[in-house]
Amino acid sequence: MRLFTCVCACLLTFVSFASADQRGATPSVETEFVGTITGSLWTAPLAINNQGLVVGYAAYEVSQPGGWSSLRYEAFLWDSRSGFRIIAQDARATDINERGDVTLVRYNCPVDEECYYARGAVWNAMTQVFTELGRMHPNAINNRGDIAGMCRITDYGGREIYGQATACVLSQQGLQEWECERDDTYHFCAMWANAVNDRGDIVIERSWEDEGVLAFHSSTSDPQLFPLDGLFLAQGLNNSGTIVGAAIKGGRQTPAAWRKQSTGLLPGGVFGSARAVNNRGWIIGHGSEASSSSSSPLIWTGRTEPTPLAPSGLAGAFDLNDRGQVVGLLGEWPGPYQMVVWRVRAGRGDGVR
Repeated sequence: MRLFTCVCACLLTFVSFASADQRGATPSVETEFVGTITGSLWTAPLAINNQGLVVGYAAYEVSQPGGWSSLRYEAFLWDSRSGFRIIAQDARATDINERGDVTLVRYNCPVDEECYYARGAVWNAMTQVFTELGRMHPNAINNRGDIAGMCRITDYGGREIYGQATACVLSQQGLQEWECERDDTYHFCAMWANAVNDRGDIVIERSWEDEGVLAFHSSTSDPQLFPLDGLFLAQGLNNSGTIVGAAIKGGRQTPAAWRKQSTGLLPGGVFGSARAVNNRGWIIGHGSEASSSSSSPLIWTGRTEPTPLAPSGLAGAFDLNDRGQVVGLLGEWPGPYQMVVWRVRAGRGDGVR
């Protein structure tokens, strides 16, 4: 393990007056600028658990013979006491559960070539042991250890078919895969699972050349797929079964939540998408007043207007926990873009259920 120090580690507190939760109180937002891993173009936090452990990846520009450059990745674990720890080279960490299990996507990075996807893995923060997942690309893991993601499709000879993947879940019952109907000659088709909750519910997206993106939900105990009404992006899922993402109508993409077989647009009337939802019903995402303008990272803590976490521009929120901690990126072109932790406080009994 290697320890890295931040480029900056200051604490800035501000209160946004842009919105209020359903109880009338304005959510307060504190921003901690964590910084970047030394030498990286950006340090992207993709997931945070309730203990405040954060995982993600740092991206580096590497000069290659011939005068061109490529990107290399390092997966990291961060906490407020120890700072950044690199847990794998040529890898990105995608999620972490309360047991400290971290899902990883590992890459092959030959000299003088671009990196390409290799295999998935799980690393445990307590034991520091890696478990290989083979052709599975993991996106999410729940507290039971069920892993959701996509699996590379193989031909009859066991060779992976380039550009073809199907949604899959690895649980105690084994590996469950959903077939993606396609024409191998003329059509591209891919399915992937973006989230899994502690009940085993999952959300799946399918991208097909002739249909665009469709979203489904299912569970590890019931492998049937059920279409999500109006959701064409399905990004996040909590233990109550609330799914968040984006709905499209008349060419407009709007942050939305799906609950009990119906889709509801999130308040605010913005262009954008929701990315994650915690077990309090708080939702994070991004939005802008117009589709062509730069968006702001947002949080919905109730059924009224969203609260901006940062000004519009080069900023993004990626995940949140049940304590109201949100992780994301802030920066200015050309970088580096640094990791931030927003701490949000709002009234009780709020959230989109």
